[in-house]
Amino acid sequence: MNPYSLLLTASCVFTFALLMLLDVLIVKRKRKKNGESAKLPVSFFVAHGFTYLAFMLGTALLTATYWMKANFNETDLATLFFHMHVKITSNDIQNFKGLYLWLSLCIFAGSLILWLLGKLGAFLLNRGPKGWRIAYIVIRNIIIVAYPVIAICVICSHFNVIPYIKQRLDTTKIYDDYYVDPKTAKVTFPEKKRNLIYIYLESVENSYADPAHGGVSEDNLIPELTELSLKYENFGDRGSNILHGPTPVSQNAWTMASLVGQTSGIPINFGFDSVIMQEGVNEYLPGAFNLGDMLKREGYDLCYLIGSISSFAAMDVYMRTHGDYEIRDYNYYHDKGLIDYFVWWGFEDYKVFEFAKDYLVEASASDQPFALTLMTMDTHFTNGYKCEYCEDVYTNQYSNVIACSSRMVSSFVKWVQEQPFYENTTIVVIGDHPTMDTAYYNGLKYSSKDYVRRNYIAVINSAVENPSDVARNYQVIDMYPTTIAALGATIEGDRLGLGTNLYSLTPTLYEELGKEYFDKEIMKNSRYYNDKLADFD
Repeated sequence: MNPYSLLLTASCVFTFALLMLLDVLIVKRKRKKNGESAKLPVSFFVAHGFTYLAFMLGTALLTATYWMKANFNETDLATLFFHMHVKITSNDIQNFKGLYLWLSLCIFAGSLILWLLGKLGAFLLNRGPKGWRIAYIVIRNIIIVAYPVIAICVICSHFNVIPYIKQRLDTTKIYDDYYVDPKTAKVTFPEKKRNLIYIYLESVENSYADPAHGGVSEDNLIPELTELSLKYENFGDRGSNILHGPTPVSQNAWTMASLVGQTSGIPINFGFDSVIMQEGVNEYLPGAFNLGDMLKREGYDLCYLIGSISSFAAMDVYMRTHGDYEIRDYNYYHDKGLIDYFVWWGFEDYKVFEFAKDYLVEASASDQPFALTLMTMDTHFTNGYKCEYCEDVYTNQYSNVIACSSRMVSSFVKWVQEQPFYENTTIVVIGDHPTMDTAYYNGLKYSSKDYVRRNYIAVINSAVENPSDVARNYQVIDMYPTTIAALGATIEGDRLGLGTNLYSLTPTLYEELGKEYFDKEIMKNSRYYNDKLADFD
């Protein structure tokens, strides 16, 4: 148990015990004064105990909902269920310490105020007519019962619990009708295979740019990334200075879900009771044939490099069981004696890029094509991690970290472009999802509810050109076939999974079916998904 949850538990136990003790002392004193037995009936403890527990539960639910709304307003129930089932890291605890502290404070202070008001009300009413006292008791009991019920209703409303349950009980045929099995699809790679460098940028979205480039920030926090996206490919309007990118949906709106979407062409569609979320699983979407599987079949050397511990959310299981990636994470470098400290999620992003250069020099010396997948973490909520290379340009730390990440990524890309292997290497730079830090986004000068938040993207040195002049309506699942095409491979039908090759004129499912309809369908339960992809028992 982490120290903040211990604090919360201690606060609840102390508050409950204190109020019960005060009630016992007061009532015993009163009974003694009236010549009654000091022994209290069981009903006394049941009634008072239920009162305080009900109030503490309601307060906890309302406080948690308010805190989540203030800090992570875009978080939905599917995301919450997923993260409730994965192992909590020390850094997750730090991100949520505010919630623990607020819960501890509100439960203690609120319960104490409730107790004082109750005693005040009883004191005043004891001096009034008997009917008033009866009415007071009835109203008080109604409020006690109604309070947690109201709190539960607020939570259901905020997290759309009823629509979520209805969707999970409903079924969809979208996989039966549109899913293209990549394992049997006709995909033809060129004789000389291109290398791939795939960079996931934690929480990086286009909103960090200024309005002139399609963002909502007063200053362009990502000028280097903006230049890369506009110079190369983002599947927006050709010749436009406006950044474009995939539109996130709930089932692909957190790191692991985005990773699955971009590499398998499908969303994460696990229910709240899914075994795949449990710690210790040894396979992940065993029926899927993803990017790693396909590149492995084509003879690629695969490496996954991340500065944190890759076992989070069973990420290591997913990468090993789909392509047998060599995983170079915090534990890998720590065991080799190259890292002897732990900060943030492991070690800093600048170290990730340094280690990536070492791998690329090593891998490029072989005749075997390579595919390196990188994942940054410094820009994770809340406030990001300020490394020694971050400059104090802005008053907000998160802004400085985002700007620092933009410079680091650009510097790394330029280094790759100077290497002899670059000519035959495609680079994909993409945000995994928009930031979950609602307070930060709302603090951007031109943010609004009407603004369409999109993941950042730049596809560099693709083997093919985009035949479209207009902006595509797409999401991260379309990156699977698009990445394959960017490596010079041809895909019969231009679809893999539910994703569409953006280097074609074939409409994405977003464009063909409509965003609203598609989003609703992938939230529903699917027998095809469960039996053939997730292989649920």
